[in-house]
Amino acid sequence: MSRVDFAYGQTRVQARLGARPQERTWRRLHASGSWAHFLEAARASELRPWLSAIHGDSDADAVDSALRRAFAVHVLEVATWYPAVWTPVFELLARWTEPAEFRLGALEELRAVLPSMRARERAEVDAFIEEILRHRLRMAAAPPSEDGWRLRAALERDTARRFRAQAEQPVAAFCYLALAFFDLERLRGALLRRLLFADVQSEVAWV
Repeated sequence: MSRVDFAYGQTRVQARLGARPQERTWRRLHASGSWAHFLEAARASELRPWLSAIHGDSDADAVDSALRRAFAVHVLEVATWYPAVWTPVFELLARWTEPAEFRLGALEELRAVLPSMRARERAEVDAFIEEILRHRLRMAAAPPSEDGWRLRAALERDTARRFRAQAEQPVAAFCYLALAFFDLERLRGALLRRLLFADVQSEVAWV
């Protein structure tokens, strides 16, 4: 499979990454301590596409379910940007948004449905899968004093570097979806904190 096969998908994901919320957006949202104010501010930001099914009277379960569905729909949209032989891969990734579907062994299932590719391309995909595995194990083993957001931010930086270095390669699609998921994870945490704790007063820049 040549770089040409991934050129269209690369163009689309590059454009989407260009529309990611920047740190200045997150800092502005961070100043919104209440649920209502945060939701209004988020709707006026680059995060708006994720929020179409979330309303002022949504409860925590509804917020969580809406964000999972929004991500699954987006994964299937991304699938249309790539050769059809990759569709089963994206369909599997979309199912992982359901809480019961994802576990460490699921990454082995992902390897099983990967289409054939050049040895170097496969090595890049395998390396990224291994990095995700190591991250999940680090998070699981981290002591209570460890800042989980710090670990997550390090993975995000590494993923962004990998995306830039492997443009128009299969692994770039995985990197893009991971970066989109990181944004959604951050949004979910911020929404749920404000919904459950009414008025958030925090120095933690992530939320």
